[in-house]
Amino acid sequence: MEGIARVSLSQQQHGETTLPFWNITPHYSHINWEHPDEELDFFGMNEAQSWKERDALYAGQLFDTKEDVRMAIKHYAMRKHQTFFVVESKTTTYVVKCVNHNSGCPWRVRASLPKNADKWKIIKWGGAHTCVNASISQDHQKLDSKFICSCILGMVKEEPSVPISLIQERISGQFGYSISYKKAWKAKQKAIVTVFGDWDKSYAALPRWLEYMQLHAPGSVYKIETTDYVEGHIVDNRYRVFHRLYWSFKQCHEAFNFCKPIIQVDGTFLYGKYRQTLLIATT
Repeated sequence: MEGIARVSLSQQQHGETTLPFWNITPHYSHINWEHPDEELDFFGMNEAQSWKERDALYAGQLFDTKEDVRMAIKHYAMRKHQTFFVVESKTTTYVVKCVNHNSGCPWRVRASLPKNADKWKIIKWGGAHTCVNASISQDHQKLDSKFICSCILGMVKEEPSVPISLIQERISGQFGYSISYKKAWKAKQKAIVTVFGDWDKSYAALPRWLEYMQLHAPGSVYKIETTDYVEGHIVDNRYRVFHRLYWSFKQCHEAFNFCKPIIQVDGTFLYGKYRQTLLIATT
């Protein structure tokens, strides 16, 4: 094979075969021996990859949305204990620089949404920080409730009643910053809305959900009761306030005819913005 050779050496150590580092790392498995100092392109080496949490930032990196670009830059700033300011934020462009840019720090990121493209891309990367930001201590100005929300979605989805103190510990362990109870609480509320939906919109969707239930499960019954919506001692007839709801599937209420005449009512409290009780009749 002229000019190009694939290295495939192995070493015998203590009776076991150990691959040298140049066989494990793709960059060293393709070498042009005539010009070993030149970079050789091969499949996959120059392909841009989508960002994942804890990834480094580099030119050519791809993102699904502008919000993903912002979150990635914030993640980077938290890990490096640095901060930045926004130079330009437009529909197809997002540019940030280190706060110490005027003092010589080269760190800057320019991302854009190219024409006829569906992903954002980092087109300029100024390199690593050369400064030390001594002004950041317990909290970080970029560590807002929206950013924290993106970090705890998995926690809230797994356990919606997760204590605020655990959220504070999670952020402290992940980024090394202490956040206030109020900020952690706001982040949790945003995470609940993101994962499970808005409380008020969920209640507003109840009548439509019940209609669909009857449509797809014929014979099911329900009764929903509401009260007047009062604002400033004036009844607003455009809205109604949920009071209580009863529903039963056809199979359930027909089965009562074949059960013993004993009814038990079990209840469970609902935790969230609206504290109510879910009652279940069994026999």
